[in-house]
Amino acid sequence: MDTRISLLGEEHLDTISAMACLGHTYVDMGKYREAEELETKVLDARIRILGKDHEETVIAMEDLAETCTDLGKYAEAAKLQKQCLDIRIRLLGEEHLDTIAAMASLGYTYQKMGQYENAEGLETKVLDARTKILGTDHPHTAAAMEDLGVTYRDLGKYAEAANLQKQCLGIRIRLLGEEHPLTFKTMEHLALTCKHLEKYKDAEQLEIQILSGRTRIFGETHKFTIQAMKNLAVTYRHLGKDADAKLLEVCVQEAGKGM
Repeated sequence: MDTRISLLGEEHLDTISAMACLGHTYVDMGKYREAEELETKVLDARIRILGKDHEETVIAMEDLAETCTDLGKYAEAAKLQKQCLDIRIRLLGEEHLDTIAAMASLGYTYQKMGQYENAEGLETKVLDARTKILGTDHPHTAAAMEDLGVTYRDLGKYAEAANLQKQCLGIRIRLLGEEHPLTFKTMEHLALTCKHLEKYKDAEQLEIQILSGRTRIFGETHKFTIQAMKNLAVTYRHLGKDADAKLLEVCVQEAGKGM
């Protein structure tokens, strides 16, 4: 990037593209503050040179919004995502896949902000559109089901959440197999919903499967495996299986030492 700055200047489009690439690298490294600083420069430059409605400017908005989300700056992220969505709707229409992706991103941010009704409205549109355009068995449709299922649970709509999460789980098993990390994630969401419905035996069955799979794939000391132990221990307590719960709680302590 330094070479491009010295040869082309800071506001040449190739220099700005190099900044954007470095910003992506920082995100991959978990250096979100460094990414935020670069992505802000990229966005400002693209607005000045290309205008707000240019595709590369919108992409810069989306990148910065995602980094703001990673930093927990949800209000800033939502502001950028609303701008992105407005531009996408105006230029592409409501049913273009890029518009739907922008809706999904804003819905996720609303969910993180605790604005569950706003999230539900957007996520319902996303699911309906993806089902219509991509079909039920598409990975993006499954992701939309999962997002809306989580929001339903946050709203206390546990039966609706469980229904969507079961559909999502079926799709993920068909597309990815029973031991894919995303399949385990969906099982985990469904198990938590089962607990809210006081269906502890159903939750237990799911959580035993998750723990067994994660132990085999990630090992006993991985954070996902430890979380699975904690979840199952809570379920055992609900079922009155205190000895089993205590054994898992000891395993959690031992596994934590090995992290």
